[in-house]
Amino acid sequence: STQSTWGIRFVVFACRGNATSMEEVGLSEHTRAALLEFLQEKAQREAQARRDVEHGNVKQITETFEEDWQMSQFWYDDETQTLLAEEAIRLATRAAELRAAAQARQSGGECAPPHTAGRILCISTPSVFIKLQSLKAAAAAAAAAADGGDTTAASPHVTSHLFEYDTRFSSYGADFSFYDYNTGIPPALAGETFDVVLVDPPFLSEACQSRMCSDALQLARPAFPEETSTNGKGPVILITGAVMSEFARSFGLQATSRRAIHARNLGNNLVCHTNYPSALGAWLCDAPPHPTSRLDQQPS
Repeated sequence: STQSTWGIRFVVFACRGNATSMEEVGLSEHTRAALLEFLQEKAQREAQARRDVEHGNVKQITETFEEDWQMSQFWYDDETQTLLAEEAIRLATRAAELRAAAQARQSGGECAPPHTAGRILCISTPSVFIKLQSLKAAAAAAAAAADGGDTTAASPHVTSHLFEYDTRFSSYGADFSFYDYNTGIPPALAGETFDVVLVDPPFLSEACQSRMCSDALQLARPAFPEETSTNGKGPVILITGAVMSEFARSFGLQATSRRAIHARNLGNNLVCHTNYPSALGAWLCDAPPHPTSRLDQQPS
């Protein structure tokens, strides 16, 4: 039942604390048996999810990997996942088109379809990353069906990459990079830039928010002349608590009217912040962002 499941989850959380065994937290034999069964089922689901990823079978994250609350990990509901993923795809596709047009101007030729895919980076937003993988797989299948099953005929669309502390997502291979905001951008990707960056800091502390916003802006490409940007960078979407909106403005990120909703209907007031006029929702403040003095600061 829902009640017993939540009870078991509470016990799991307790067992991850200072206690080193189920005996130390005083569990009864019946509770220990239920807990072991729950943990075994959880391990089986996650093992199956890894196999699915390895074989290219995309599944919804909420059906495979459980949230780890000790990591301050909470999945968005499906509407929020879809909204953010579709916005990222739209922006990345537009970036690829603008890049192709710029290359055509430089070469003096006609603008051809983009040969390089738009690049999306998800920083600590695994549920959006999974939704992106699902939407891309569906689009590829539809393109293949329309072209008689020839998947090679489909032109590059978008790519997505995940920066995440939770190593369960290493199942995604080259699309995954271990990320710890305390140590910053993985050295192998320090020189990379992305067309769209989504970031959801796990904690509301200024230290966490500052480091992750700095990393997001460093990884964002320069804005194209055709784009409107508050800080000279390509599209960045910050999802964080409304209480951090004033702090976010120091990075050129403005609060919008769009809230992000958790799948478990948690009461946290999460707001989408952007550095560009967004289809997600209107900016809540008409005044220009604060001077972006933090943009040139290197995190300590």
